[in-house]
Amino acid sequence: KIPFQDEQVSVILVPPPGKDASAIDEESLSLYGAAVEAASWHLIRAKVPISKLVEIVENVAGVSYIRLSLTPLPGSVTSEGVALTNADEYQSAGYEGQNTKVAVIDLGFNELEMVQNAGELPSNVITKDFTGTGLTRGSNHGTKIA
Repeated sequence: KIPFQDEQVSVILVPPPGKDASAIDEESLSLYGAAVEAASWHLIRAKVPISKLVEIVENVAGVSYIRLSLTPLPGSVTSEGVALTNADEYQSAGYEGQNTKVAVIDLGFNELEMVQNAGELPSNVITKDFTGTGLTRGSNHGTKIA
């Protein structure tokens, strides 16, 4: 099942082998009604009109192919990190992370209040701004990690 909304789908644009995502002509993408949602060194995720997928892959410079985002699925394989940290001993004893405190140090926590209001993060999160520019400025990467 391919998730789409308003006749648009979120896809991954892949550059040719040996090229990075900067090879993809983002200005041309916008001419086809595509909007970049996120970019990394290797890929671009964009919201694209379904009717324009073929035109984009055929006409936008730097797009080698288009694919759907990979959807993570739970598996039966236990993380290598469990054994490396001896967490298996704790899990066997019934400890599964309840009442655990976790620190997330990142460049930005945009949308923190929104995810707290949605119940995705507790309202009693303790925050500390080490940048001096404000905790919720910059990106929302830290919020997503938390």
